[in-house]
Order: sequence, then C-alpha cells, then structure tokens
Amino acid sequence: MIRGEKTILRPWDVADAERIARWLNDDEVTRFLPFWFPVTQKQEEAWIRSEIPGETRFAIHTLEGRHVGHCSLREEPGHARCSEVGLWIGERECWGQGYCTDALTSLCMFGFVHRNLHRIFLHVVADNVGAVRCYEKAGFAHEGRLREHRYHEGRYWDVLCMGLLREEFRERFPERWPEA
Repeated sequence: MIRGEKTILRPWDVADAERIARWLNDDEVTRFLPFWFPVTQKQEEAWIRSEIPGETRFAIHTLEGRHVGHCSLREEPGHARCSEVGLWIGERECWGQGYCTDALTSLCMFGFVHRNLHRIFLHVVADNVGAVRCYEKAGFAHEGRLREHRYHEGRYWDVLCMGLLREEFRERFPERWPEA
C-alpha cells in the first residue's frame, strides 16, 4: 500500500467489481474517460483479473478506507523509462476534494522512486477543467494539444498532452522524496 496525505493506494481486488461497474455505467463519471460503454460486473471482474504487461493498477481509498477511484501506470515499451497515467475518481461526491491530486502525487512518487521512471505523462480532454487543474497542481506541464482528437457525445474534443519529469517532481515535492 502507498499512503498519501488524503489517500491510500492498494492493489485492485475482484471484490471491487460491483462498485467499478456502477461507476463505469454512470455517464457523468465516464464523460471524459477514453471508454464510455456499459459494462457488467462479470466483465469488470475479468478486467481486474487480467494482466497487461508493464501496467500497475491501484484502487484509490480515502484514509478512512472508502474506495473512491482507480489509477494506473502503464510503462512504454523500450528503455525510455516512461509511463502513462490513468486516473479517475468514480464517487462523484468525492470530486473536488483533493483525492485525485493526492493519489496522483503518490502514484508519481511510486513511479519515480520504486520504478525508477524518468518521465510520467498523460492525455486529458481539454474541456475537463477539474482534471487539468489537478494535473497542474501535481506538477504536470502542458506539452501539446491534439486537436479534435477524440469523438464523443456527437462532437470532437481536443486532447492535451501533459508530462512530468523525475527531477521536476523531486524539486516540487521534496517532502515526498525518500532520503538517500
């Protein structure tokens, strides 16, 4: 488990499938996610049991133990020491309370310290203002814009490319960096 200031990250568990299926069938939760199709509990159980090479997945819990979302790191093939972040909070009443930023900071610390990553990056729909603000608070820099890159809800959306380097994280969050 990885403990942050507001969240705890723990490995996925099949017992989470019912809750995750509920979240993934909520149009508001999936509005800006790269997947927005209905799922069953059985499909989610199969996904949790599946393994994707180079991907590390975590459930996001509050310090009180409430499961509120998920995050992952998926390493790029090759030797670049780069990973892509996936991150979302499924419990709507927990949006805007800092859980996402704290979980992302903990996930980055794990990636940089324990996985020896050099760069962590993500893609986010430009109109997802709350997520963009979260990523900026965690130190991610804007690296580019993919114009009309995603089609959803009958329209095209721009997607932002954002990234964070190991040394940028270390400078921004020295209290999260373990002593040598």
